This record gives sequence, structure tokens and C-alpha cells, in this order.
Amino acid sequence: MKKLLLMIASIVPLSLIFNGRNFFNILAERSLGEYDESFDLLFIGNAFGFTALRDASLPFMLYTLTVAVVYLFMFGHTMSDNLNVSDIYVFIRENKRTKWFVKNSARIYLQSAVIVLVNVVVIWLMTAKMGVANQPGDIGKIVGITMMMILYIWILITTTNLFSALFGSTIGLSVGAAAHYAFVISARYGFENTLIKNINPLAVIFNMSENRRSIVTSVIVMGVILFAVCVIFCTYVNRSDVSLNNKEILV
Repeated sequence: MKKLLLMIASIVPLSLIFNGRNFFNILAERSLGEYDESFDLLFIGNAFGFTALRDASLPFMLYTLTVAVVYLFMFGHTMSDNLNVSDIYVFIRENKRTKWFVKNSARIYLQSAVIVLVNVVVIWLMTAKMGVANQPGDIGKIVGITMMMILYIWILITTTNLFSALFGSTIGLSVGAAAHYAFVISARYGFENTLIKNINPLAVIFNMSENRRSIVTSVIVMGVILFAVCVIFCTYVNRSDVSLNNKEILV
């Protein structure tokens, strides 16, 4: 519990640094009677760092979406560390590696989801305090984006843990961060491409946020991508000799 609270205490300020700059602008604009942006756009921009692909510059997107990398450093090597060290002894006694994978994935997913939701609630309350509108016009879209951002972070975490198990946490975290930025760039410049729209998790989220794809379809696509990554990782766990594949450098 203490570790989870520490993570929450870390992610919320960082999220506000990357995505909450509008709060101060709004306070100034409200004092001049010039602010009229809707709650929905303000909240989505502050909570997730984007509103639309067509109008966003790439440097702005790279900056605001950097907060996702923080989750990688929190969770991106947790499972691989257990796989390479403590849980080797579990596999020696019983060969239930799929059960181990599901249990560890569920723990990491639950913790990361809690942090995302707490962060969203904090920004929701701060946005409401701006007095723009206390009742959002499209609660379904906000809930949908929240769900898909959680799924996106799960995809990044699982992928990073897989590469950490294969090559060590330093390379794993680097690959995970690089994959995130690659998703951002391809989503920005390839959002009209059918393949990118279907296999790039961030492009899926952007297309839903811009009303170019339904929430249900978007969540299903994200779920399929996450399932595919989990199957690959679980297959590696079941087939590899983990005791001989520890890539960490021990000092």
C-alpha cells in the first residue's frame, strides 16, 4: 500500500506538469471574461494530453504524452525482475507458469489502473473548479478514453516487461519508451492509414476521441492488441529456461 501511495504521489504532479498548463491560462482568461471552452475538451486535454490529431503539433504531442513513460519506469521491469530472480524457485517446485503470468499481470494491471483513475479524478476535480461547466456533455467519451488509456498503458507495461525479460531492464525500458514515441509519431502522421488505425493503440484512441470510431469497437481493438501481447509474453514464460535467461547485470 505504501508503495502504491508513493506512486500516486509521483504521477499526479508529473501529470499536471505535462498536461495541466491550461489551468493557469484559464484562471487568467476567466478573470478577463474570455474563456468559453467546454468541460469535455478541457478535461481530456488536461488528463490525457490531447484533444485532436489534426490540430496538434508533433512536439506538443511528444511532450504531453511523455507522462505515459513514467508508468514504464514504475511497472516496466517488475514482472521480469520476479521472473528472473525470486520466481525461478516457484517454477522449480511447480510448473504453473501460466498461472504465475496471470497473477502477476493482474497485480500490475490493478495497481496501474488505480493510479490512472486517481490521476483522472484529481484532474476532473481541478477542471470542475475552473467553473467552466460542472456537467460534461459527453460522459461516455470521457469514460471510453479513460478505459482505453488504461489499456494502452497495460500494453506498454506488458511489452516493456517482455523485452526486459529478454534483454534486461535497461534495454527493455528503452524499447518500451521508444515504442511509445513511435506510436505517437505514427499516430500523428498516419492516422488516415487503415493499417495504422487498427494496430497502433494510440491511433485507435485518437480516432475514437475524434468520433471517427465507436467506443465499443475501439475498446475491442485495444483488448485484442493487449491479448496478443500477453499471449506472446506468456508463451515465452512457458517455453524458456528462465534460470539461464537472466539478462540483468549483477554488480
